[in-house]
This record gives sequence, C-alpha cells and structure tokens, in this order.
Amino acid sequence: MTKEPEVKREIKSSLFSYLFDQTKHFIDLYEECSGLRLSEEELRPFSLNSDFLARPFCNDTSQLTTDNRLLLMAEHLSSPMRNVAQRDILYYAGLIQQWLELEGKSLSRGPIFDILMPEFYVVYNGKKKFNSDYLTFGNSFLSVNAKLVDVNYENLKDKSPGNILAGYSYFIHQMEAKVAEGASRTKAFSFAVEQCIRHKFLRDIVEKEEFMVYSKAVLDFLYPTKEQLIAMELEEARLEARAEGREQGLEQGQLKSLVSQIHRKKLKGKTREQIIDELEMDESNFRLIDDFDSYTNLL
Repeated sequence: MTKEPEVKREIKSSLFSYLFDQTKHFIDLYEECSGLRLSEEELRPFSLNSDFLARPFCNDTSQLTTDNRLLLMAEHLSSPMRNVAQRDILYYAGLIQQWLELEGKSLSRGPIFDILMPEFYVVYNGKKKFNSDYLTFGNSFLSVNAKLVDVNYENLKDKSPGNILAGYSYFIHQMEAKVAEGASRTKAFSFAVEQCIRHKFLRDIVEKEEFMVYSKAVLDFLYPTKEQLIAMELEEARLEARAEGREQGLEQGQLKSLVSQIHRKKLKGKTREQIIDELEMDESNFRLIDDFDSYTNLL
C-alpha cells in the first residue's frame, strides 16, 4: 500500500499561528475547544515572541483573559505526539516569565500574588487516531492535562463558512486532497485558495495581499523550486567568496603591517631576538625575519 502524500507539517502550523494569533479568530477556535464563546473584550494576544518561520521555543498560539485569570494555550499537531503535555509545561513557564516582566512583578520581593492558570488544548488535524481524549503528564511534583480537539474538517461541530476554524480546516482539507492527487504543494495551495473563495471560507483573508505574500514566503522556504535552489546556492557561494576575500584582505593587511614593523626594527639595528620580543611575535611568523628579503615587496 502506497503512503498517502501529506502536506508538510510546517505549512499547517504556520497557517494555524498566522490565523489564530488574532483574538477575533481565536474566539472561534476556543469555542470549538471548550464549548464557551468569549468576546474580544475578554481576551488579548499573549504568545511567546518569535519569527513565523523560525520558532525554536515558541508556542503556536495563546490568549490571556483581560482579568489576568486564565492563559488559554492551543498547540497544533498534525501527527500524534505523546510528549506535547511536557512541551506545554515549558511554554507555560516561558509565558509566565514574560507575563511577570510585563506586569513588573517579582517572585523574590513584594506581596504574594496569583499567577495565570492555564488551559491546555491540543488542536489536531492529522489522520492517525490518538488513543485518548486527554494527553497527560504527571508525577509526584507536577501534573498536566491537555485536552485533545480534532479539527479535521469532517469532525468540526461548526462548518459554517463564517467560522474561521472551519475555514482553516477546509483550506487544509482541500490542499491535502489536491496533494494526494499528485499536485505540487504550490499548486495545491493555490487550489485551496480558489476553493475558499468560491465557497466563501476565510472571507477577506485569503484574498488579502498580506496573506498571499506570507503564504508565498512559507512555501518558498519549505519547498523551493529548482530555480530557487540554484539561485540560493549561487548567492551562498557569492557570500562565501566575499567573506573569504575579506578574510584574505585582512590577513594581507596584517602581514604588511608586521613586515613594516620588522623593517623599522631592523633599521634601528635590533637583533632577531629583540624583534621577536618587542613585537611579541608568534613562532609561525619567525620566517618573516629569517627570510625577510622575500617579503620586502610588501613594504
């Protein structure tokens, strides 16, 4: 049985963060996860800062209730990962540290205060099944429960075009279906955009220039064409040659300076040992004294 082609995970997670970092969109996601509908006035964005293509230690998306009571965290997964609860702990610790700094609070001085209580959600749109509804981690010191929410389009409670989560899931569903037919990911991405426009999903989002520029940057980074790879290799070679030229130029300049200093010492009648001592020369450069005539062209 041939393996079904999959859209690379980074496209899903990058698009997920792009959409749901915005409070007005996060509301639809949170309602699917918790069953509760919050207003924009009750939430504000609060995620670990990171560049969209390079997220070394950053959660996918999270929002803070404006009363500083709850930290709502949602991590995106396209394949089962049992250690996501452990990863949530690290994200939570980073977010708490960031919150303390922004609030001007200190754990080493001042009055006792409450810290943010978290709600952990794992938003999943892979094809393999998880064994349980909750991902857990626990020991005698700490325990974490992360609720698993399947957001594959066919499993959504609300599939209406106006729902941003439905739009995201529909977009990924269309893209994966096209890739499974053998289309390139770039063509599949364009097809998904066309289908969203036709069926009014992600209205006023997929047609925006910002979205298209962002999407192209992600695709070019993850799936460069042959021409782009050649261009990147040429640019890399050019930069390496430039750096090497600078290094050689620096070495040449240092060499000229040392030869000039040796020449002045010789004119003053300094011995070999005196020159080495006064210039604090390294043994690898003794040749400049012993074979000095070969380097006079640098003067």
